Amino acid sequence: MKNVIVLSIALVFLAGCGTTSHMFGSSSEPRAAVPKQLPESVKDEFNKGVAAFEKEQYVNAQEHFQNVTRIDPNIPEAHLNLALSLYRQGKTDQADKEFQTAQRLLSKEFGMGGAGRGAAPRSDQQGMSGTPQ
Repeated sequence: MKNVIVLSIALVFLAGCGTTSHMFGSSSEPRAAVPKQLPESVKDEFNKGVAAFEKEQYVNAQEHFQNVTRIDPNIPEAHLNLALSLYRQGKTDQADKEFQTAQRLLSKEFGMGGAGRGAAPRSDQQGMSGTPQ
């Protein structure tokens, strides 16, 4: 359980979602992550999910974040917030899967462990001789 919370905090920091005062309320509970920019196609649904999460309406938040991930499955914060909503309901297996998806997407975005934006090609992505093409 502690690992899930630590992972969520780390993902929120990686996503650049703000300072600790923004991430935590008066208690030290994680808040929903909000990306700096969202596609228009999911903005309303995502914001409804954040509002529900902040009101501790986790089932409602789950539904909104699931809708966002169906529309655009490449938004790591949507998967992270979905995971947090599931975790709050005690659905830890489902939450773990969403955390893993968020982590994978963030790793690609930041060039860690995948050829995301700005990442140098790994040796297995180069030509047969091992030299860049």
